[in-house]
Amino acid sequence: MPYFFFSYACANAQGVADAYVSKFFDDLVFEIQQKAQPPVPGEIGFRDWDNIGPGDNQPLKLIEGLRTSKVFVPLYTPLYFTREACGKEWQAFTERLVEHARISTNPQQLPPLIMPVWWAPVDLQKCGLPESITSLKYTYDHLGHEYEFGEKYQNEGLLQLLQLDDSDYKKFVTRFAMRMREVCSAHVLTDAQALDWRTLPNAFRPTAAPTAPAPAGPGHVEFLIAAGCASQFAHVPARQACYGDRPENWRPYHPQFVKRIGPLVQATAAAADLTSLLVDVGPGLRDRLRQAKNKQNIVVLIVDPWSLDVANIADHLSEYDELDLWNCTAFVTWNVDDPETQQKSEELKQRVVEIFENKTAPGRGTNSFRDDINSLKKLEGSLADALVQIQRRILERGKVMRKSEGERDIALSQVQGPGGVTPS
Repeated sequence: MPYFFFSYACANAQGVADAYVSKFFDDLVFEIQQKAQPPVPGEIGFRDWDNIGPGDNQPLKLIEGLRTSKVFVPLYTPLYFTREACGKEWQAFTERLVEHARISTNPQQLPPLIMPVWWAPVDLQKCGLPESITSLKYTYDHLGHEYEFGEKYQNEGLLQLLQLDDSDYKKFVTRFAMRMREVCSAHVLTDAQALDWRTLPNAFRPTAAPTAPAPAGPGHVEFLIAAGCASQFAHVPARQACYGDRPENWRPYHPQFVKRIGPLVQATAAAADLTSLLVDVGPGLRDRLRQAKNKQNIVVLIVDPWSLDVANIADHLSEYDELDLWNCTAFVTWNVDDPETQQKSEELKQRVVEIFENKTAPGRGTNSFRDDINSLKKLEGSLADALVQIQRRILERGKVMRKSEGERDIALSQVQGPGGVTPS
């Protein structure tokens, strides 16, 4: 079990540059080896060139290091964030942090076990990185004077200090190693069960450019996809084939049907002459639902019961459960031909009830929640019907609102009684 995983762009360690990368790696290993208490048994630093020999399976070796290392040490350079392999390494370690946080007392706070090194200055904003990466601190001045790395480190990077044989380099190494020992003692990260290098997404993939505002009115649908990605099911390898690198690539009825949920629901919307947008379930769901209501858009939530405990999806879905919006509906899909789903059926259904406590309460109608979507045919048919019904509901509500705003043409309130609907 390596103490730390050393992540860097190989091009930053070729030729003359390797001497500098190797020196920092060796110095960091020395600091941990000599000063960690209790002493670190076995391997201290994992570096691909040192740990992967001729004939070794490189991805398997990398996965083993990422699966078991206590700390992740990335060397920030302009090249680093352009390398897909580095993005996969970051993603693999981040998933371990997410899982650690999920079972901790503070699931919203990831442990500080990614410890960046400002190797060479880079404009992170120009890299198009997710905010979760750009907001990560690469200095520790906020922790107190004993953690200050110096202005030259912040302005010029650690590589420059090494090249100039600057005394601030030694200060950095000792203080960085001290902080590493502290976070390792405070946060004991368990090993990941399994990881699949092929399906790991690139954490550095540029964030999508801002899209044009969704059109207002009932001619537009927002599909909220509550599903995970293949890499998040490393602990259940048999399920990974049902997922891709994005929630919309989930195949709810795999292997009988290979249709991906994103194209499937958008094709159903297009057949009803509706525009549509695919949206991940994440932070800000409540605000998004209310905005869609104000714009009179249709909203459909598609839920994968297997994904309810993946990446805090359940935490966000509770926001849907608390709201009762007339422009929304939700479908929970079940693959009844899948042996694993059959075996875990009661457990999965109980999880659905726990998360959707209000929507599954006895006596509730099925307008805003359907948990019986057990086939591809039923999904396509029920979705087509729901889109028409919600669109009609929005249009009719709009007519009533317009009439009530007029000076003379005021809609009478409607009372449902045994004899039908009568004006009151």
